[in-house]
Amino acid sequence: MSYIDTYKSEFRFSVQGRTTRRDFWIYTIGTWLITLAVSLVAGFIYGATGSETLFMGLIIIGCIGLFVLNIAYIFVTIRRLHDMGYSGWWYLAVLAALLVASFFEKVASLISLIVLVIIYVCLSKGSDVVPNRYD
Repeated sequence: MSYIDTYKSEFRFSVQGRTTRRDFWIYTIGTWLITLAVSLVAGFIYGATGSETLFMGLIIIGCIGLFVLNIAYIFVTIRRLHDMGYSGWWYLAVLAALLVASFFEKVASLISLIVLVIIYVCLSKGSDVVPNRYD
């Protein structure tokens, strides 16, 4: 399956099933690239036209699109946790850790970075090869 087909197949609002490590990373990197592309296009258009109205319109449209992609990303992450045999509720622990880290002003970025690295290392773990309760 091509990268684009994989990205499209993972873009669904469902916690049912499993997401393999490969599919998770294709969706994650694809979402990062789309975010970068939207930001660059908005910046280039603002630089070329100087129109703040057009720039803000693009930013609002981009934010709405990225919001939808990020909601789908939560579902992809939950399915990835299911693939490893864990409950999707562990994702709530991740969000809580990031929320707690945001309260510490001076070290928030460092704590957030450490939490994110730990999360992505854990999500890179291999799949459960045997069927589990999330199949």
